[in-house]
Amino acid sequence: MRAEWTSTPLDNSDAALLYLHGGGYVIGSLDSHRHLVAEAGRAGGCWALALDYRLAPENPFPAAVEDAIAGIATLLARGLKSGRIAIAGDSAGGGLVVAAMLEVRDAGLPQPGCGWCISPWVDMEATGETMVSKSTVDPTVQKAGILDMARLYLNAADPRSPLAAPSMPI
Repeated sequence: MRAEWTSTPLDNSDAALLYLHGGGYVIGSLDSHRHLVAEAGRAGGCWALALDYRLAPENPFPAAVEDAIAGIATLLARGLKSGRIAIAGDSAGGGLVVAAMLEVRDAGLPQPGCGWCISPWVDMEATGETMVSKSTVDPTVQKAGILDMARLYLNAADPRSPLAAPSMPI
């Protein structure tokens, strides 16, 4: 999978941010999120690794989750301690953050130091009340489009699978 490192001269070399872009699991790329990733790494004072994870429909669920786990494994293989890795993402990438942390936990691997979810997409069925109540004020996130992206990503998988619609137990 393609990936892109960004850094600044003052970055701490023993820490990294793994970034998973948004785009409903069907769009988005290194190009669309480059500035956000670079600025997040700058703010964190660390290297940032943006993954161009596999997209649906060509690579449906759970390909993106597998790629997120591979990204974490790459950082660990470079000698970073798990507690010095932050995993972040927006929208679908935010959902991947939670799914990856669940998968890491269930595999008994060391958890990243933190997860940062920016408006994570964790409801593949678009059941939230605001899908209807806010539809007139949100021109981007519309129920029909969300359900279409979910259909492409899931490819008939269970929309309530913990790795497709993740939630963290409290």
